[in-house]
Amino acid sequence: MRFNRSQAESIFGRDVSVLEKYSVTLQYFIRRAEARLLLESAKQIFGTPTPQIIEKVNEATSEKLLTWNMRLRTAQSWNALITD
Repeated sequence: MRFNRSQAESIFGRDVSVLEKYSVTLQYFIRRAEARLLLESAKQIFGTPTPQIIEKVNEATSEKLLTWNMRLRTAQSWNALITD
């Protein structure tokens, strides 16, 4: 199904949590976008990440990515940022 922005907002409102909850595809693309945002933001601070860091970020859950994004202001390195 395809909707333009105004159609989607009129059907779902601004709250897409219902779609997020039930759509595995949407969850996947949201997580990929979260990982990309973290990698690009942190790259400007810490430099280019190692392949191991990239792999760990790409395999992380949305919850873990959120935690790491919040830690971005206080971490001093990739290793300090990307920890379990």
